[in-house]
Order: sequence, then structure tokens, then C-alpha cells
Amino acid sequence: MSQFRRIMLVTVGKAQRSPALERAIRLANASGAALHVCVLDEAGSAPDREALLQERRLWFKEEAQLLDAPNPQFTTEAISDSDPLAETLAHVVEFEADLLIKDADPETPARRLLLARLDWHLLRDCPIPLLLVHMGAHALPKRIVAAVDLDDDESLNRHIVEQALALAIQSNADLHLATVFDPLAAAEALPPLVPNLRPDQYASLSKGSRTAFDSFAADYGVPHPRRHFLLGTFKRSMRELTQHSQADVLVLGTAGHKGLEHLMLGGSARALLDHVRCDVYAVKPPALAEKLRQRIRDRASRRG
Repeated sequence: MSQFRRIMLVTVGKAQRSPALERAIRLANASGAALHVCVLDEAGSAPDREALLQERRLWFKEEAQLLDAPNPQFTTEAISDSDPLAETLAHVVEFEADLLIKDADPETPARRLLLARLDWHLLRDCPIPLLLVHMGAHALPKRIVAAVDLDDDESLNRHIVEQALALAIQSNADLHLATVFDPLAAAEALPPLVPNLRPDQYASLSKGSRTAFDSFAADYGVPHPRRHFLLGTFKRSMRELTQHSQADVLVLGTAGHKGLEHLMLGGSARALLDHVRCDVYAVKPPALAEKLRQRIRDRASRRG
């Protein structure tokens, strides 16, 4: 059975093919999922909104046929650009979507600031997996890298890999597993009175981390050539790995207690997404996802 039953796409700008649109159509076609297309409405009036949606419906059918998905199950809806975050999240919960897809790089310079802010807020507040698609990524992914931090929450790490594995199976892609051993972070974990790591301490910590990583990878049947135990900082290591491995998707957690939370929601996230040219698939642990869903429902009930 497919992991995806309902996929939601947020699209902006003119009616033209984008990487996120093509990824959404192909993934929906491969999984048999229903596709709900939310169009950012800049017109703002009801007559113009209906005309916009009708034009998009006809165009979308043509695009689907060109991509060998002649009978897509899709619906369309407009969202206002006055509060795109709240409306997007409300539609995510109402549609009961399994995956939200959006272009990471808005094509219209005038919209770049608003949409960049929307990306960051979705990373923080979206209760379902979020796939940010970069330019040039069109077909289904063939190489997927799941990034874990074994010093962090084990349940989140397992959720990351399970999501990545499901996407890999759906796309007939190879799953790679990666973790980073950062010497500076290891030194910070030492007791306060220990000034720095001795070579033997560093070797011991590194070996222990590598052993734990191999054991974790073996649980999911990831073969040795697809296991990547990296040394250095997370941002630089992931950037180099995705580039050298020609990864199509990097799967990350966005609610870790330490590194990944700071990375995805802090200042270094922008630098990572600017340099990683593959798609970014962001997931949250189920408990946090349910809290976010309830928050969205509560907000909608107050407004309604």
C-alpha cells in the first residue's frame, strides 16, 4: 500500500511548469494519490479567483497528459496572499494531506521575500512532511539521503529513516543513510574541567559513533556502500555529500533537541538550503505533528 493517499501542492506565479508541479504530478501518478493544488491568488476578488482556478484546471490537465499521467485525481483551490501560511496550513489539515510540496526557489523576484518567509514558517509549523523542490529536479528521485543524528532523539531518527524509506520504495530509488561526527561538538560534550580531546579520546568517541551508526543502518538493511559516516560540520558535510552522491532528496528532521533543530530552524538553515541543490524533505515526529494539527484546528475554530 502506498504511503501517500493525498498530496498537496502549493503553486505560485504564472501557469507554467515548475519542478514542484512536475514532482507532484509524477509522485501522485506513481502512488495513486489524490492531488490537491492550492494556487496563491494575487487577484483577491471572487470572480477573478474562479477564473484563475478554471484556467489552472484546464492547464493542469494538459500538463498531466504531457507527463504521462492522463487521469490525475486532482482538485484546485485558491489561497489568499494576505495570509498564505494560515490558509495553507488550514488546507493541509482539512484535506488530510500526507505530503506538502512547494518550489523552494520562487521564480518571480518580487515574490521572493514573502515566499522565502513562507518556506521557513512551513518548516516550523507544517504538521506533515514538507518537500521543498529545487530548480532542475523534475522526475521521481533516484537517490535519497536520510540524515540522522544518533546523539539526538532515537524516535525522530527512526521516523526520518522510515519516511525516507517509504519515499524510496514509492519512487524506486536508492536509500542512503548519513550521519556526521563533529569534533567540536564532541569536545563540547566533555566535562567542563576537561580542556580538549586527547587523540585517544577522539578516536574512541569516533569509533563508538561509527559502531552505533553501522548498527542503526543495519536495522534498515542499508548496505555499506550507501552508509556515510562523515567528519566535520553538518552543513558542510551534507552539502558535499549531496553534491558528490548526486542526491535527489535530502531527508531531515525539524524537531531535534540539538543539531538538526538548530540547523533547520536557526540561521544556518538558510545557508544549507541555498547550497544544497537537491530537494529537501522535512519531517517532524508524530507527537509534535499532532500538536501542530490541533493548534491549526483551534485557530480555525476561533476564526470560524
